Formats: sequence, C-alpha cells, structure tokens
Amino acid sequence: MSSAWLVAGTADVRAEHAAATARAAQWAQVSAAEQAWITEQQVAAQALASRSIHGQRVQDILARANQAITAAQTALDTSPNADPATRDALAAAIPVVQERSDQIDRGVLIQDVALALDDLTLVAQVVTDPQATWQAEQDRIAAEAAEAERVRAAEAQRAKTATTPKKAPATTNAPAPAPAPAPAAPAAPAGQSFAWKTSVSNSGDQSVLDRCAGGLTRWFEDIEGKPYYPIHRHCGGSPILKFSMGDRVQIDGQAWVVTDSRNLHAGDDKDLAFGLNGQILVQTCFVGTNGAVSVVALTRG
Repeated sequence: MSSAWLVAGTADVRAEHAAATARAAQWAQVSAAEQAWITEQQVAAQALASRSIHGQRVQDILARANQAITAAQTALDTSPNADPATRDALAAAIPVVQERSDQIDRGVLIQDVALALDDLTLVAQVVTDPQATWQAEQDRIAAEAAEAERVRAAEAQRAKTATTPKKAPATTNAPAPAPAPAPAAPAAPAGQSFAWKTSVSNSGDQSVLDRCAGGLTRWFEDIEGKPYYPIHRHCGGSPILKFSMGDRVQIDGQAWVVTDSRNLHAGDDKDLAFGLNGQILVQTCFVGTNGAVSVVALTRG
C-alpha cells in the first residue's frame, strides 16, 4: 500500500467525520427547539387547567353566596320576634357578602367571600333559633286554646242533651192526657238578656275591616251561603271569645242565639268553615295565638 493512498483515505475519513458532526449538531438544534415547544405547550396547558379550576371555584362560591343571601333575607323577614341587635347584625352582614361577591377577582379573593359567608351563616342562625322557640310557644298556646274550646263545646253539648225532655212512652190502654202548658220562662233581668249587643258598621274587604268602625263588617262574600261578619278583637270583638252555646246576641236590634262555633286559623280556606249550624257567622281572633280565630254561628231567635 502506498503512502499517498493512506493520506487520501485519512482525509476522506476526516471529511465524513466532520459531516457527521455537523449533522448531529443540526439535529441537536432541532431537538432543543422541539423540546422548548413541548415545554411551552405543557406550561400553557397547566395555566389553562389552573384557570379552569379557579373559575369553577369562583362559580361555586358565588352560588353559595346567593343561597346564603336568600336564606338570610328569609330569616330576617320571618323572625320579627328575634333580638333587635341580632336582626341589625344580620341586616348588616347581607350587603357585605353581596359586595364581596360582586368584587370577586377584582381585588377580592375567594377566601374573603368565604369568610363573609361564614359570618352571615352564623348570625342568621342566631336570629332564627329564638324565632323558632317563640313560634313553638305560640303553637302550644294555640293548641291549648283549641283544646279548651273543644272541651267547652263538648260540655255544652252534653248539657244541652241532658236537659232535652224525653218523649213519654206511647200507651194503648188509655188516651194520652193533654200536655200541661209549659211554664212561662222567667224574664231576664234588665241589661242582662244579651251576652253582647252590637251593630253592623260597614261592608267590604280587609281594608274596610281594618278601619275599626266600632261594629261588625259585612264581608264582601258569604261562607257557604251564610252572611259573614268579622271584627277585630281590639276593635270590640272580644266578647265573641267568651260565647257559650245558647248565649243570646243582639245585632242592630235583632236577637240571635249562639248555636255552633269552630276555631280556625287566619288564611285557612273558607271551606273549613262549612257545616256550622247557624244562619250567620261572626268572627274574631284569639289573643297571642299567631292567627287563631273563633268563628261563631248564630241563629235568629
């Protein structure tokens, strides 16, 4: 082998090595750019996922805030007997949650809204618990009043049954004697013949009734075809609560007799007053019973 061939061969090897090195460097550059692109895409995907998670958390806290505001306003509206200081605190806490919800992601963080929600929920509970206790007591009073009325009506009915004369048994041995004339009832003392004397002052709906004109209001519609005469207790209707079966009442000079009664609740369907034994109905409300009313049926007599 000649030395010239060896030199030429060595030069070719060097050239090939240089070309391979250049190609490797080029591929390295391409790989680095690709890796940078991949990294950029991963960062962008993570940022998008983070924004999505944050957006969901914002929607969740806003939904909770809306529910809490609605519940707190309801508690405020339905708890008139709660402590005034706690009611004021609840009224002040509601707009705080609303304001922070409106400003979320504009200087207000999710954590700020959550803290205001916790305060609102706590104050609402302090307001609703005493109201629930008060309502339970009112329900108990109403139930006791209704039971007392039921017992009174039952006793009156038993007394009426006990005093009703029984028919004499028929006989075929002799004609029945003519009945003796009934003794005349003793005259009632002057001023005591009626348990209540009143008059019909006006007619119309609730707005007319609320005027407290001093007497009964002829309601704009009948109950089961019977004229209906309500009157507020504080406007002169309290005697209705003391009526007993058989009591006599004078309305505009006409005498009436108490023949039936029933306890209902303000706002009940009027059908619940159907079936009372009488020609007209008078009504007033009990004291401190959260809407319990007494409906009394009167018959002309």
